[in-house]
Amino acid sequence: MTVKGKKITVHDMTLRDGMHPKRHQMTLEQMTSIAQGLDAAGIPLIEVTHGDGLGGSSVNYGFPAHTDEEYLSAVIPTLKQAKVSALLLPGIGTVDHLKMARDLG
Repeated sequence: MTVKGKKITVHDMTLRDGMHPKRHQMTLEQMTSIAQGLDAAGIPLIEVTHGDGLGGSSVNYGFPAHTDEEYLSAVIPTLKQAKVSALLLPGIGTVDHLKMARDLG
């Protein structure tokens, strides 16, 4: 298979998936700094949530240093070109979580 002549979009998930080894304890400063670096590098999509997605904060999945709303509110306004995405897993996240993320941008 060749990708020559095809457009490829990079969707970076390291901020979300990287929450697992950090036990979901990333600071807002760490999150925004990394997101800004990815943005400056030209990454068009950056996933920002708890490691288990929107609504993942729980006894089962771990309590983060900040809420999804706080992470999204901190990161979104600092980006110049990249867009933020959010993972929502059925049975963990809810429609209300999704609406919150949409309302934040």
